[in-house]
Amino acid sequence: SQKEKDEIIAQITNLDQEIHQVESKIKNLQKKQDQLEKETAKPQEEKRESPELNQSEPKHQSIAQIIYAENRRKAEEAHKMLSKMGPKIDLPLYHQPSDTAIYQENKQKFAVFKNRLILHLKKRHQARRIREKYLTERYDQLMQAWLKKIERIENNAKRKAKEAKSREFYEKLFPEIKKAREDRERFQSRVGTRGSIAGYARTDAELEQIVDGLNEQEEEEKKMRSFSVIPPMMLDSHQRKMKFINNNGLLEDPMFEYKESQALIKWTETEKQIFKEKYLQHPKNFVLIASCLQKKSVPEVIQFYYQSKKKENYKQLLRKQNMKKRRPFKVSYT
Repeated sequence: SQKEKDEIIAQITNLDQEIHQVESKIKNLQKKQDQLEKETAKPQEEKRESPELNQSEPKHQSIAQIIYAENRRKAEEAHKMLSKMGPKIDLPLYHQPSDTAIYQENKQKFAVFKNRLILHLKKRHQARRIREKYLTERYDQLMQAWLKKIERIENNAKRKAKEAKSREFYEKLFPEIKKAREDRERFQSRVGTRGSIAGYARTDAELEQIVDGLNEQEEEEKKMRSFSVIPPMMLDSHQRKMKFINNNGLLEDPMFEYKESQALIKWTETEKQIFKEKYLQHPKNFVLIASCLQKKSVPEVIQFYYQSKKKENYKQLLRKQNMKKRRPFKVSYT
């Protein structure tokens, strides 16, 4: 019966999980065994040195003191290794960088070089300011010329007649556009400046409406000015020469990389069959499915699912399986 099948499947799943747990324990024990074998294979001198160092240190120490002591011990071992490679050097070499001869030499050179450096930076800064001033003035000239050109195009009689004709056509189709335009023109004709509001407003409500409209316009203008980005100046010839070639993530031979990655992740027919069976039992429970596959991790299982989902059509297989479960038993009468 279906109930017995489900029980058997659950028992198989539990057994797979237990097998996986036992295998992981065996791996951990093997790692510990390898570590112990490495420790036993160490030379006897290293084993003798460590307890002597531990005995010389006080028992009650803070974490910082323990770290300092360990660092001192490692530094001493490193110095012992290097002492065989050359003449003996008295340590420390210096307490502060200013104690060294090269530091004092660099300081004297800089005192001679300082005035030339300041003069060079001043000249470069002055040249940059002259260039920026020229670019700003040139931009303003071109901007004014462009605005005059746009104004001349917009004030063209043919263009205005064409715009009036198209506006009339659209306002007939959409009366709300005409109403919005008339309201806007009426508001602009009433309010020339902020000081003449009271003369045009007939009621307090209308005055309040006009003031709110003006405040809204001012806020919108402030917002636009704050959000607008000032474009940077054009780069000079020296700055244009500076380039950065980013080779991060560069693949000189992508096909080789792809083939190598595919070769690392190979699925046997048995593993594919186990994946399909476990997926039908536990859809998209990739952690559990990976626990049933000894040589596959969870990311590899997820990758295999997305690579094979169109070919295998797991949704259709799940649908068929669910239909089998829902199908009622036929009772035959003899």
